[in-house]
Amino acid sequence: MWFFYPDEENSGTTWRVFSNAEWNITPALLLNAGLMYENTGRIDDFLSSRIGLNYRVNDKHSLRAGLSRSWRAPSFYENYSSSDISGSQFLSVTRVR
Repeated sequence: MWFFYPDEENSGTTWRVFSNAEWNITPALLLNAGLMYENTGRIDDFLSSRIGLNYRVNDKHSLRAGLSRSWRAPSFYENYSSSDISGSQFLSVTRVR
C-alpha cells in the first residue's frame, strides 16, 4: 500500500510572521495582543489573532483573560496521502469557535 502517490513528487514550505504588543493601561492592568500571518503554499493564507488582559491583584496573585482565533491547515500527509483511512487531498481547514 502506498501512502503517497508513487508517480508524484510533493514538497512544501511554510512561513510565518509574528507580531506581539503589550500596553500597561494602569500599573495593575496589562493588555497583550498578537498576530500571526501564515502561508503554507498549499491552501489560502491565514491571519490568527489573540488578545489578553492581565490584572495584578497583588504581588502574589494575578487574573488573566484571553481570547484568540486560529486555524489548523491540513497536514502534509492529509493533503497528499493516497490512503482512504486518515486523509484526503480535499480536506478543508478546521475551525473551532
